[in-house]
Amino acid sequence: MRTAASEYLNQTQIMSRLGATFGALIHEQVAAVRRFLDDESNYDSSELKPLAELAIRLVER
Repeated sequence: MRTAASEYLNQTQIMSRLGATFGALIHEQVAAVRRFLDDESNYDSSELKPLAELAIRLVER
């Protein structure tokens, strides 16, 4: 959602848009990690499994 340069946003609108943006980014991160973990061929990859699990724990906080 883009805003015209001349449109004034109050603090509540700014925070709402930031929250929506970060919420969408977190949702995409969780979805990507879950797809990775659901793929059994990736799950056995020992170097990437801890990274995927860490990403899930960070997002859950």
